[in-house]
Amino acid sequence: MRRPEFDVEHLETKDVTFRGEFEEEEIRVSSGECAGAEGSGQLARALVRDTDLSGSRFARLVLSDIRFGNTDLSNASWQAVHARRVEFERSRAVGLRISLESALDVYAAECRFDYAMIHVNKVKGLLVFDECDLRETVFTGDLSNVVLRNCALDDAEFDPSGANGCDLRGSTLDNTRGLSRMRGARISVDQAASAAVLLATEVGLRIRD
Repeated sequence: MRRPEFDVEHLETKDVTFRGEFEEEEIRVSSGECAGAEGSGQLARALVRDTDLSGSRFARLVLSDIRFGNTDLSNASWQAVHARRVEFERSRAVGLRISLESALDVYAAECRFDYAMIHVNKVKGLLVFDECDLRETVFTGDLSNVVLRNCALDDAEFDPSGANGCDLRGSTLDNTRGLSRMRGARISVDQAASAAVLLATEVGLRIRD
């Protein structure tokens, strides 16, 4: 997986509102108050930290070589997102609604995506969630090459159009729904017992002692 490519020393510290049409590159955004921003645009080679983007609404968003850190995306709606070499670190995205038209090497670590709705149209390279809270999150679209590593997937729901190569190993699957539709996904031996119970329930089997 390729990491975002930019030189921190060349980034210009700038106040960006993310409202209306915007096109920014080689910038550093820190402690920004952009809650409720609405618009569409492009962002390239940027570092976004300690920024409030909760409730933001983007109709189209092109992200290239971006690192988000400690950013609040709660209850935001990001549609028609094209993401290339993008990282999210220790960010809050509770209730986020995001539609990824394309994802090329996108990585999220130690983030909260619980109650989110995540739609994926196409993954090139990898889309990785690492040690993220994804409880009660709904996943739709093509989940091939999506990695959910050591995540909390309790009460999450999968409704994919494809899942070949999706990796769920290390994640909790308590009351996870839609596993019967995850043909081609990978789970570990340790997960197999709990997954078997969930699959049996989904196909209508009654489990009795």
